[in-house]
Amino acid sequence: MCILERYSPSKDKYNKKNLVRIFSGFKKPEKIIKPELNYPNDETPPQVVVIHDDNKYFRDSENLWSQFQNSDWINSLFILKMSRPLVRGDLWKSLKNQSNLIVIIRADDLREKGLRISRSLSWERSAYDFLNEMEKIRKGECNSHIKDISQCKNLIVRFGVDGAILYQFDGEKANYTLFFDPEVLEGALEQRYDGRYMKGLRSAFISGLIHEIQNNPLNYRDKLIEGIKKGIIASRNLLEIGFITDETEKMNYPFPEMFKNLDEDKGKIQDVEFVDKINWKIMEQKLKGEDEVSKAAGQYVKSKESVLLQSPIAEFGELRTVDRKEIESFHNSRNLILDYLSKKNLKDPLSIAVFGPPGSGKSFGVTQIAKTISEDIEPIEFNLSQFQSPSDLFSAFHIIQSTSLTGKTPLVFFDEFDSDLDNIPYGWLKYFLAPMNDGTFKQGEIIHPIGKCIFVFAGGRNKTFEEFDNDKDKDQVKGADFISRLRGYIDIAGIDKKTEHDYLYMIRRAMVLRSILERKAKNIFLESEANIDPSVLNALIKVPEYKHGVRSMEAIIEMSILSNMRHFERSALPASEQLKLHVDAFEFKKCLNEQLN
Repeated sequence: MCILERYSPSKDKYNKKNLVRIFSGFKKPEKIIKPELNYPNDETPPQVVVIHDDNKYFRDSENLWSQFQNSDWINSLFILKMSRPLVRGDLWKSLKNQSNLIVIIRADDLREKGLRISRSLSWERSAYDFLNEMEKIRKGECNSHIKDISQCKNLIVRFGVDGAILYQFDGEKANYTLFFDPEVLEGALEQRYDGRYMKGLRSAFISGLIHEIQNNPLNYRDKLIEGIKKGIIASRNLLEIGFITDETEKMNYPFPEMFKNLDEDKGKIQDVEFVDKINWKIMEQKLKGEDEVSKAAGQYVKSKESVLLQSPIAEFGELRTVDRKEIESFHNSRNLILDYLSKKNLKDPLSIAVFGPPGSGKSFGVTQIAKTISEDIEPIEFNLSQFQSPSDLFSAFHIIQSTSLTGKTPLVFFDEFDSDLDNIPYGWLKYFLAPMNDGTFKQGEIIHPIGKCIFVFAGGRNKTFEEFDNDKDKDQVKGADFISRLRGYIDIAGIDKKTEHDYLYMIRRAMVLRSILERKAKNIFLESEANIDPSVLNALIKVPEYKHGVRSMEAIIEMSILSNMRHFERSALPASEQLKLHVDAFEFKKCLNEQLN
């Protein structure tokens, strides 16, 4: 039984959808009567057999499916929608050795069995976690009770309406293919409906899959990739349309609306094969080598039409990032903040640290995340390098306390928290221990409560958490105690090259540059196309170093003569003497004389 609610995620009263608010489950009859199924009398066996195994009585009632074992059906394609408990029952024992079998389950079914598959951090992380767990199951290292799942010739694991993994095992080797929407992570579309959802999403997925393979099911393997994409689109169409009212004024599923434009919309879903590599990046597989990365970066700045849009992109307000580590860190921090805000009676702060090169936008990133979460978050910033004594810090705590009393949740940035106090490296750390632990600070003999708030410690001494963790100086001032009170950290990659083979720095620069140009040089755009000289674009993307990170890139744009200009040409750039403030002018000029690939 379902209780429906008319709801619109955009609060548009004219565009509300009929979605499930409460699902009370299925009511079993007092006396179970096992009906006889009437199979077609046609002597020709079916090409496709779809089995909805909902773990009622069907899986253990052989009289209902004994026909499946008929030798005439050996070439039929069986699609099994499996429910928990997985790989159990007589039906599974009968089907598992079928030569043409596709099993469809949910990622949550595997998580329920104890498989450690991360959720909503990055597509690469979820894919690797799945591969790692499946390899262990196949080798008998864990979860032996579901080992059959690792023996499936074709296993499709659904990650909501946002992605899927196709696992194919030939008896010796497994192949893995990830399907994903670059713009969202698992659960993102469903979260827009604030707990409302639709029944039948798996059935919609299977219908989209069959839509692709129905014309030639015997060669279904050639159609699986496109079929899975259509399945994802069909299931999200069902969620986005909801139940409709038919001619008899009864609620019904939205046929045929949910299957419209499957061929056109399947392009929103990308696919990529992946292997056992913990730090793999989808973008590195899409863009092979410096030349391809350079070309993609240039295309993105000019028009946002680029192959990099086929890779995961995280967007929080005005922040966009394609760096896998940043994506995971930002999403983890967002999840921490959401969970913290949902707990009403907490008094101790949530503490997160942020590291990165100077000018990498450490406070900007967290601020943008906060803006996407709640309007009741109030950013406050303090720079500890400007503080003279602990009394300055106590004054800051009083400001935080006052803000908290207004009903807002302070988002407090302690910039350069790792600066010296009285010539002692990391001298401020000990003053944060009590506030981080129990939400109080002691001034004189009086203990003051701070209130519910979020502490963000932005480092100035170290570029990464690893550098901070390995710095011996902090160990003399309770650095280990400080770290133990952190609940997360973010490493900002910055826009400069990190290693010799870090070609993706050009992509990071391209995304920042496009954003700056949209804000600072709107007049050079014709619709969404940036009119920028190729040599200027090459220099801005490839100059070896920006002395002050993003601030330097933004300064060069601001120093350029672009008022009322329709074209960003070489003559608009600052003079060499001015460029020296932010880049090596000689290297910049050298890049100007090259052509961006």
